[in-house]
Amino acid sequence: MFFSRSCATGSAASPFVPAEDDVFLVSYPRSGNTWLRFLLGNYLSGQKMDFFNVHAFMPDLDENPEAVKQLACHPRFIKTHSPFRPDLNNVIYLVRNGRDVAVSYYHFYIRTKKVPKNFTFAAFADAFAKGRVGYGLWNNHVESWLENPPSRFLLVRYEDVKAKPVDELVRICNFAKIKVDLPRLRSAVEASSFENMAKLDAAQPRRGIVPKEKNEMFVREGGTNYSSYFDEAMNAEFLKAHGAAMRRLGYL
Repeated sequence: MFFSRSCATGSAASPFVPAEDDVFLVSYPRSGNTWLRFLLGNYLSGQKMDFFNVHAFMPDLDENPEAVKQLACHPRFIKTHSPFRPDLNNVIYLVRNGRDVAVSYYHFYIRTKKVPKNFTFAAFADAFAKGRVGYGLWNNHVESWLENPPSRFLLVRYEDVKAKPVDELVRICNFAKIKVDLPRLRSAVEASSFENMAKLDAAQPRRGIVPKEKNEMFVREGGTNYSSYFDEAMNAEFLKAHGAAMRRLGYL
């Protein structure tokens, strides 16, 4: 069956070389990358994804290149948060409203104890607007890919996936040259709902972190709620740094 990819273990000593049919899921962190991995993984595996095996299904090229090199599935699905890389083709670029990215990143920093629980969002938003968080300026990351799209490039907006997940997943499967089975795809969407992912999140500790409070969980509401965090001055400062990409993507 096309859902069961035949995998073998390759040599961990060899350098990573993209295969012609590799499919790269690229995004700035906190843009919905994990959710999209669940959607694809549940579709291909028959609803068997969890927070452990999702990393084996689509390894992270940034954090675990050895796992990527050892995959011999076809096609290989590979995650990365890298800005533009000229050696990557077949790129699905997932983008999300930058202000919601900032809110999600803020809660991620609290959960992983990169900042104390009493660290204010205003202070975090200031750091985000200055490119002092994660992968630098969100605007620059987005523009690096939009200005240099590879020959096969699919732009996917998180908000569109949330509004019409079946339609967007069909687009993604067609791009990745994966056969579309609509009943199975709808089942995958249901299995990947935020409610079901939140249950898994609460039940499965990862990297030594056992979520205890809502704002410590990897999966939150997956919403678009930046307006309750940004005041007028913070929004103006954000748009000074990220307005170009926000306008280009239709977020303003």
